[in-house]
Amino acid sequence: MFNELKEKYKLLKDHKLNDLAGVKVNVILLSQNSNNTFEVVCCNSARKPQTSNLRNLWKVRRQGTAVPLIVVCEYEGKFSVCGPVGDEPPVYENIEKNIALTICSEALDKESYPLALRSVKDNLVTIEDKTIGLKNEGLFANHVLSESYKNNQDWKKYKEKSLKVVGKKDKELIKALGYELTPLDSLTHILKAEGKKKALGVLLKPNEMVDLQSARFGGLTPISHAFSLADRENLSFVIVASTPSIRLYSTEVGIGVGRKGRTETYVHCQTNLLGEKEIGNLWQIFSADALKKNGTFYQLIEESSRFSVSLADKIREKIYIEVIPLLSNGIS
Repeated sequence: MFNELKEKYKLLKDHKLNDLAGVKVNVILLSQNSNNTFEVVCCNSARKPQTSNLRNLWKVRRQGTAVPLIVVCEYEGKFSVCGPVGDEPPVYENIEKNIALTICSEALDKESYPLALRSVKDNLVTIEDKTIGLKNEGLFANHVLSESYKNNQDWKKYKEKSLKVVGKKDKELIKALGYELTPLDSLTHILKAEGKKKALGVLLKPNEMVDLQSARFGGLTPISHAFSLADRENLSFVIVASTPSIRLYSTEVGIGVGRKGRTETYVHCQTNLLGEKEIGNLWQIFSADALKKNGTFYQLIEESSRFSVSLADKIREKIYIEVIPLLSNGIS
């Protein structure tokens, strides 16, 4: 994998970062973009490296500075990634080659290091949540999404449809999900299916983030602009596409199990990271079919609500049966 990356990106010469406890430092990669100072430290090990060794390597390279970086170590056909921030940076293990390659490439391709940092964080959080390629912020129960491939009798169909979408970007990504695009203003589109309005669509440029202020959006964040128009047009959803990702918001107040604010409640998909157990979710969450009345989006919402209520009941029962008697004995 590292040979593929070395052909595309700049190499930091004379870095003087030494091998550590069986972890061999191969090369430090830099972006071709001068405003992107993000670094990828490429290593390999004969066996799975200890997390403490990867953290120590990360700290030595950073040397108390604000240099943004990740340490990527190959071992036994898998990869570990350490970073990108923190006094004790997290270590993500047992990562497949294609996912590690995507994480590194997307970071180094960004125009600036803040965008690179956000890219790495967004990609790594899906690994941490065990729904690779999906980041769920309060819309669904994570358990429902992670088990969907087992419990959904239509999973094979959703997987096949999703595979036809993966690899597409921008307008083609939206169209592949079954939508027709009608411009609303110079920045947004009305997304229709079978002639009916379904959502407000926003196509971001590579240097834009949905929740960061943008000059193109009049100094507003793209999502603030989108919600304003979606409310005006009485649309139930906002869909934001940014190569190679797509994000779905509901404009309905209170929808979702997380009970967060509207702009903080969403599901985000990195289409190029989706694994076998996640890929069908692309169609059953984001497609025009999914957003129909009683479509799979609403089915997942209902299933998530039932799961959350059931979980709350079990916790409550456990408290009454196990915790309260102990407290009562302690008081008496």
